[in-house]
Amino acid sequence: MVLIVASYIPVYQLVQLCSRYVKGWLRKLVFYIKSCFFDTRYKCITIDELEQLLKIWRENILPKLRYQLDFWDCDDFAMYFASWLKLKTKTNCGGMVIGVLNGFGHAWTPVLVKNYDDVDVMFVEPQLGRIVEVNKEDVIEMPVTVRRRMSVSGYATYHPLYYIW
Repeated sequence: MVLIVASYIPVYQLVQLCSRYVKGWLRKLVFYIKSCFFDTRYKCITIDELEQLLKIWRENILPKLRYQLDFWDCDDFAMYFASWLKLKTKTNCGGMVIGVLNGFGHAWTPVLVKNYDDVDVMFVEPQLGRIVEVNKEDVIEMPVTVRRRMSVSGYATYHPLYYIW
């Protein structure tokens, strides 16, 4: 966690936060070479705001989106959710993380969340509309079209490699 005193945190603190979730020296190297942080400071949202927005996403937006291999897949869901989140909150709290999910390349959305005086990165699976754990098994239930391609259902492990924020 990072202690903040203002409503923004500088980019170097965000890089520190994100790098903690990247495991292994080779993956850390990829993280530092490939990650892109475009702003000099970042504004967070609260966990309550994130949960309210995830509810809206699940109920109103996600039902209208359909997974299409190589056209509208995980990276598109991640970019769309991050953009939608920024638009709704008027912050730069979301980005895209590229990583591995059960041995396959995958993209999902990191969100900068403030909890009292602490800030942390939480991870959202936009195709499910919920917060997921990284670097440990998490129970997920992907849509059928995604399961066919990636053999993902039940237990899955998200491993972040690099971030675009």
